[in-house]
Amino acid sequence: MSFPSQPIALTPSTAGFSSTFPLEDVFATRTDRASVFRGLWKKATVVYENNIGLLLMIASQLSGTCMNITVKILNELNPPIPTFEIIFIRMSITYVFSILYMQRASVPYPVTGPPGVRYLLAIRGVTGFFGLFGIYYSLIYLSLSDAI
Repeated sequence: MSFPSQPIALTPSTAGFSSTFPLEDVFATRTDRASVFRGLWKKATVVYENNIGLLLMIASQLSGTCMNITVKILNELNPPIPTFEIIFIRMSITYVFSILYMQRASVPYPVTGPPGVRYLLAIRGVTGFFGLFGIYYSLIYLSLSDAI
């Protein structure tokens, strides 16, 4: 561990105390504050760009948790909303946003997928439905922490 060659000395001045620290008057003028803000913004942008994948994973987990909490609340209504209706509404919203995104991104075969892998997409859809149904159906009988 290295120590500075000279200690930081506080000396009295007319405005209170001042130091011999290099960032002595960083917030003294408006332009200095703006430059500090720009420097912090640049650093935050670099951190964001370097961790975009992690941030998207966190956003995904938060939205999934919110969906599961919403399903749990809908299952506790009197009378509860059936699981198939919840899945239908969720997947309808997902379908609309997926089609809009694929049209905007000019994805070829936006509805059915490429001809060589359509059977894989169908298998993925069927297994995804049963997985989603199992999770949402379990939320009827289990607590949220046990179901997930």
